[in-house]
Amino acid sequence: MSEEKEKLLRLVARCSKKIAIEYESVFLKAKKIHWDSYSNKGNINLDCLLMQVPAYERKYVIIHELAYRQEMNHSERFWKIVVDGLFDYQKAVKWLKKHGDSIIERL
Repeated sequence: MSEEKEKLLRLVARCSKKIAIEYESVFLKAKKIHWDSYSNKGNINLDCLLMQVPAYERKYVIIHELAYRQEMNHSERFWKIVVDGLFDYQKAVKWLKKHGDSIIERL
């Protein structure tokens, strides 16, 4: 396993612990459309290009995905979970909107 992948898996574990939401497994895939997705089996699917995104934005994507384990919508409760994990998440959203497509186009 590459060092980058190991770092990403450790970050998922830390974020999971911080917001007290568990998951089954983490899979890295070349998705081309979204940074992440969630399966009803409790798996977290992350785009392999997420490793090329800055740390703060990467953390946001992971927390966003973990939040779906508890709230499968973008309700106030969902965003409360995100804020609990990453207070200034809007900074990450702004960066991803500005730079995300150019990273995904590399795939």
